[in-house]
Amino acid sequence: MHARRDLRRAVNHTPDNLVEAEKTSSSRGTAGCTMPEPTLGGFTPFNEAHAIVSVQATIQFAHPVSEAQWAAMRSVIWQTGRDLGVGHPTPAFGLSVNFDGSRLGVALNSPSVTSQQAMGLNFSTFDTNEMLVERLSANKDAIQVQTNQYIRWKPFSGRIEQFAKNLYKFYNYEVPIALVQLEYWDRFDLVEAQNQDSSALIASDSPFVSRAGIEHAEPWHSHSGRFERLSDRERRLIQTKVDYGDYPGKTGAPTRSIIIYTMMQDALNAPGYRRTVGMGWGFNEAMAVLDRQHTALKGDLRRIITLEAAERIGL
Repeated sequence: MHARRDLRRAVNHTPDNLVEAEKTSSSRGTAGCTMPEPTLGGFTPFNEAHAIVSVQATIQFAHPVSEAQWAAMRSVIWQTGRDLGVGHPTPAFGLSVNFDGSRLGVALNSPSVTSQQAMGLNFSTFDTNEMLVERLSANKDAIQVQTNQYIRWKPFSGRIEQFAKNLYKFYNYEVPIALVQLEYWDRFDLVEAQNQDSSALIASDSPFVSRAGIEHAEPWHSHSGRFERLSDRERRLIQTKVDYGDYPGKTGAPTRSIIIYTMMQDALNAPGYRRTVGMGWGFNEAMAVLDRQHTALKGDLRRIITLEAAERIGL
């Protein structure tokens, strides 16, 4: 989540294909002629309708399901993929440590010889240029949906429901839900270097961004995070990361850009909070959490970028 590896080294938590979505130039018709939109201090949003290049939703459970439960789920996962027309899944591998008293087995991001070391199944779709469009993941401890061709929230949340609804009960039957998380990556590219002015895009009074970075023409990074107590049993984590630097564009050439990462995570059973009895949120409740996070993250983005930038992307 070649050129994509370079971007991930520069920007934490950047998913695959962040920089490879199709860019559409924006225009405005005036007096019978087509005029380009004015830039935001030399920057323009990655897409015409919005600046979003990737979105990912995660429903995380407290621990992986049992191997018996996973075996029962596999046929349902395959059938879900067929129903959605996303082809065959591929195994997802990660770090797996198995200790049975007589042997210790470790697999790190590589195919393993035992099924216990496979962490889940991924359905991935690509465009004609072999760029990632969508990834649907059913892991032993989580459900994830990622798109690199985001349009609007309703179609995306509908896709989450299509993929996760029938699978959710298999997890929640034996494992309580731990958290629900939503992540956005917005990108603005510098197209007029002579007019470069980050303060026309990033609000100078934003409480989430370092002012020292905004005032510099050289690459910079700002990261902030905070917890909020939603209730006696729900804790919210909010993160904002802004990176200004050179990242591969759609042609592979370095492009000076501002990338804004916003994340919201609502968790149950966090330390210092009241314990949740039972399995926690049901599926409809988890979807309602994502809806609230989407609305809240839009509000946070309005406090990160300028009013002009917010109007430009229809925020």
